Amino acid sequence: MTELFIPGNPKTYRAVQAFRDLKKVNWHQYGNINVNDIVYIYIGGNVQQIKLKCIVTKINLPKPEIDDIKYFVELPPTEYKKYMELELLEEFDDPRLGYHELIKNGLNTVRKQHTLPERVKNYIESVTTNTKETSEGTSTMSGTDNENQSIINDKNIILYGPPGTGKTYNSVIYAVAICDNIPVEDLQSRKYEDVLKRYRELKNDGRIAFTTFHQSYGYEEFIEGIKPNLDDNDNTLSYTIEDGIFKKFCQNAQKLKLDNSSFLKKDNPKIWGLYLGGVGATELKKECFDNDIIRLGFNKVKDENLDDENVSAQARSMITDFQSSIEIGDIVLIAKDSKNIDAICVIEGEYEYDDSNKEYPRVRKVKWLAKDDILINVADIFPSTHKQLPRCTLFSLNYINLKKVFSIVSEQKDSDIEIGYDDSKPYVFIIDEINRGNISKIFGELITLIEDTKRYGASEAMEATLPYSGEPFSVPKNVYILGTMNTADRSIALMDTALRRRFGFIEMLPDPEVLDRLGIGIVSFDDNEEEELNLSEMLRVMNKRIEYLYDREHTIGHAFFIKLAKEYSLDTLAEIFQKKVIPLLQEYFYDDYEKIQLVLGDNQKDDDKHKFVKSKNIKNDIFNGSPDIDLPDNDYEIQEDAFYDIQSYKKIGKGL
Repeated sequence: MTELFIPGNPKTYRAVQAFRDLKKVNWHQYGNINVNDIVYIYIGGNVQQIKLKCIVTKINLPKPEIDDIKYFVELPPTEYKKYMELELLEEFDDPRLGYHELIKNGLNTVRKQHTLPERVKNYIESVTTNTKETSEGTSTMSGTDNENQSIINDKNIILYGPPGTGKTYNSVIYAVAICDNIPVEDLQSRKYEDVLKRYRELKNDGRIAFTTFHQSYGYEEFIEGIKPNLDDNDNTLSYTIEDGIFKKFCQNAQKLKLDNSSFLKKDNPKIWGLYLGGVGATELKKECFDNDIIRLGFNKVKDENLDDENVSAQARSMITDFQSSIEIGDIVLIAKDSKNIDAICVIEGEYEYDDSNKEYPRVRKVKWLAKDDILINVADIFPSTHKQLPRCTLFSLNYINLKKVFSIVSEQKDSDIEIGYDDSKPYVFIIDEINRGNISKIFGELITLIEDTKRYGASEAMEATLPYSGEPFSVPKNVYILGTMNTADRSIALMDTALRRRFGFIEMLPDPEVLDRLGIGIVSFDDNEEEELNLSEMLRVMNKRIEYLYDREHTIGHAFFIKLAKEYSLDTLAEIFQKKVIPLLQEYFYDDYEKIQLVLGDNQKDDDKHKFVKSKNIKNDIFNGSPDIDLPDNDYEIQEDAFYDIQSYKKIGKGL
C-alpha cells in the first residue's frame, strides 16, 4: 500500500464539498496507482492544508462514473486519459497539516502528485492520532474561554515595524479583538475576510474610527476648531466651532445614560431653541404648556408653497427644520428672552398642520421636562464663545453640552432622572502613520488625558477646558487608541517623548512564514523542480544582510510579496523587485549601490547576466585631463533582464 500526496486547486474544483456530499469522487489518474492506496488531498488557494484522506477503490476508468459537474468552479477539461475512484475516509481541519508545518516536517513540494516521504507519513499519523485522542470532551475555542491567550488591556497601543510588515493589516485584527474581547491569536487563526467583515460592521456602528496623520494635520481636525461657514441663501460668512474627529468619537463612546427615565427616545438627541410667541410669558406659551405641544407660525406660507419665490429663505429654512429636521427624541429649549430659558421639552410626535390657531398652525407634540418656576441663564449652559440666544424663532443649539441640559432637568422637583454614562462597550480609534504628525500640535492638552489613570472614571481622572468651546473634556475609559508607525520613516527613539511614555509598543517584523502559509514560500514558475526558488529563505537572507549593513528597522516586509499568491508568475516577482524592493533599497542606502549589491548577492554572482545591479568601470575620457578630486572607480546600472531570470533570485544566497 502506497500513501500519496495529491494537490487540489479550489479555484477549479470544490473537492471538500464534493467529498462531503458524494463520499466518492472520480479523480484524474496518472502515475503508478493501485487499489487500496491511500491518498491525502492538499487544498491550495487560501486554505493551504491537507484536508482529505481517501482510499483508492477503482483505477483505470476510461471516463467518470460519478456526476460531480456542479462542483467544478470552471468547466472541467474535455477528458483525461483515465480516472480513478476515491472514497472519503476522513476530513481534517487542523492547522498542523498546513503548508509551513508540512514543509518543516519533510514535505518537498505541494505543487505535484508524489509519494509521501516516510518522515511526512509519520508526522501526519502523529497529528491525526493525537487529534482523535483529544477530540472527545474538547470544545472549540470561542473568544475569552482560552486562558493561555492574551486579551488586550492597554488603552494606548502602537504597532511599529519596517515597511510591508502588515501593520495596517493587523490593526483590523487588533481593533476587532478589542471590541469583541477576543484574543488576538484567535482572530489571527480565522479567515481574514471574516475578521474584515466584522471590522466593517463595527465601523458602521461607530465603534471603530480610522484616520491618518500627516504633516498638515492639526488640533482643529482632531479635537476642535473654528471653521468658516458660508450661508448659501444670503452669502453671509460666519464662524462656528466644530468638533474634531476624536472629540466626536469620544462623545459617541461615552453615551449618556439616564436611569429611571422614560423620555429618552434616541441616542445623542439634537438640541434646538424656540421662541413661543415672542419674549416673556406669552399666550402661545401658556397654550403650549397646557396642551403638551409646541407651535410655529408663518401662517401666510402654506406647506405646498414652500418653494415659491416670495417665501424668504429664513422662513423656508425654519419651516423645513420644524417639519423634518427636528426628530422624535430631540430636545427643545424654550426661550424667555435672548439670555434666559424658561422651559425644556422632548419631541414626542410627528409634524402636524393644525389651523385651530390661525396665527401658529404648525404643531409638534411634546413632553415637558421642565416648566413653571424655572429660569436658566444661557451663560450656565453655553460654551464661553456664545453669550446669548439667536434672534430667529427656531434655531439649532448643537454646541450645547447635553449633560448640562439633563442636569438641569434632574434638579426639578418631580424628576426621577439619574445621570450617568454607559461606557461598557470598547471603542477603538485607529491612527495610521501616527509618527508622521506633529504630536504636540495635534493632541495638545489631551496628551495627559489619554493616560489610563487620567481617564473619566479612573482613580486620578482629569478633565481639561478646551480653548475654543470652553467646554470641559475628558477621554472615556472605554476608548482605545491604536496607532501604527513605520520605523523606516522615524525610529521610536526619535518619537515625541510624551507620546512614547503613554503608549505600549508591539513590534511587527518581517515574517517569511506568512509566505509559507500562503503557499508561496517555495515557488516554481515552470514546474521544473530544479528551478524552484525558496522565496521565504531569500527574504530572510536579504533582511539579515540589511540588519548588518543598516539596522532591523529598515528591513523588507513580507507583504510586498503577497501579490504572488494571486498573480503567480515570474513577471509578478520581477515587478515586485523593480517597483518595490529596489526603490526601497535605494532609499535605505542613499543610492550606495555597493551595499545594495551586497544585499542582493550581486557581489558574488559569477555570471553578470544574473546581477540586478551591475558594476562597470567609469571611462577615462568622461573628463578632460585628470581632475584633482576623488572620483568613484565604478558606475552602476540596473539590469532589467536579470529580473526575468529565476537564477538571478536563486543566486542571492546559497541553497535558494
